[in-house]
Amino acid sequence: MEYASAWEDPNNGPGGSILNAACRPATFLSWVNSNSLLHPTGKAMCAQGGSAGSGAISYSLAWYGASSYLKNVELISGPVFSKIDQGCTYPDALNMTICPAGQYGCTAKTNTWANYVIYVGDYAKGVSNWTGLPLCGRSGVNSSDYPTWAAMSIVDGTSGTVTPTFNYPTTTMHSWLCSTYSGCDDGQCPNNSASQGNYYYQQFSSMGPHPESFGLTGVTQCRQEEGIGAGYDPDTGLKAPQAIANDMQTKCQ
Repeated sequence: MEYASAWEDPNNGPGGSILNAACRPATFLSWVNSNSLLHPTGKAMCAQGGSAGSGAISYSLAWYGASSYLKNVELISGPVFSKIDQGCTYPDALNMTICPAGQYGCTAKTNTWANYVIYVGDYAKGVSNWTGLPLCGRSGVNSSDYPTWAAMSIVDGTSGTVTPTFNYPTTTMHSWLCSTYSGCDDGQCPNNSASQGNYYYQQFSSMGPHPESFGLTGVTQCRQEEGIGAGYDPDTGLKAPQAIANDMQTKCQ
């Protein structure tokens, strides 16, 4: 997908709701699903996205009905917009513990780890630019900005009488989050892609809403903050890209 501006920006300039902007990738996915040349009748439709791309898919599922046609999704390093207000909190919010004992979906060899909640560096600047609220994660942030950020988030968003859904009975899902890192020399590693993603995954439970099947893997030895491609799947020992491809090939049937 390519747009005149970042998909998160509905106004082609500062200021707007990322939730509203998510109609752009959601509309594209729906169009592909309905286009018989791109999606032949009887064939499964699946999606894979990393970082903001995983956010686009998750908005599509939670807010735009994509679970009605997506058979499998692979979400990598995110979704990064699950609770935007928490990511923009100043002073810094506490770290989040991911995959503690009993968390639904965490794979057998995924170890518990902690991750920043706040957006750092260029990631905070991106949210500020897209939303037109310039002090995300910075001193002097206006307290009235927090509910605005919350209202455009995947988990806590508001849009008239519409509410997000986290029950996807015919969609399988696997999340891949960086749990350990190497080469963190850019001042932004780790970032908060794992914690933001986990806000979304915490909405799932065995007795409550959840995908048809769900797994959360903490990828080890990521390169830089979202370098899943250099990391390993702790459950299989495979390089993460191969493990992700295997999972999609198995489930996208």
